[in-house]
Amino acid sequence: MRSIAMAQWIHICTMKEILEESAIRTRRSVDPSRTVCLIHLKADYLFFKRFGNLQEAISQIAGYMRSVNEIYDQVNFNGIKHINFKVKVLNIIQEWQPNSAMHSAYIGPEKLLMLHSSSNWNNFCLSYLLTNRDHNGILGLAWTGKEGKVCM
Repeated sequence: MRSIAMAQWIHICTMKEILEESAIRTRRSVDPSRTVCLIHLKADYLFFKRFGNLQEAISQIAGYMRSVNEIYDQVNFNGIKHINFKVKVLNIIQEWQPNSAMHSAYIGPEKLLMLHSSSNWNNFCLSYLLTNRDHNGILGLAWTGKEGKVCM
């Protein structure tokens, strides 16, 4: 699996190049009839705190999902169209958990990714951790999964 290099790669490529590369990989590895991706979304306490209450946090996440689906609905990955993302599980942490390693005020992005990745996400095609942390311009990190396993 690749991790940190993915975030660096995104910074030096244009969105067009990223979509073209995705289309090439998709053509080789994804069944065109599998266009729904079930997601596990976890929002940490800092994300929850940023929005002030559960309803506002859920509303923000719903807005993210609408935006993602609008984008992917318009993209044609070499014949694979109308990719859709659906939240299968939403877990919003509503209380500070001082004994949790993920709630350290000084945790770096790589460690945060590693801790989140330590859970078993095999029942999902994607798992996201939403937070309200400033990591000096790093917007996100990801492990890349096995080819052909994104959509179901």
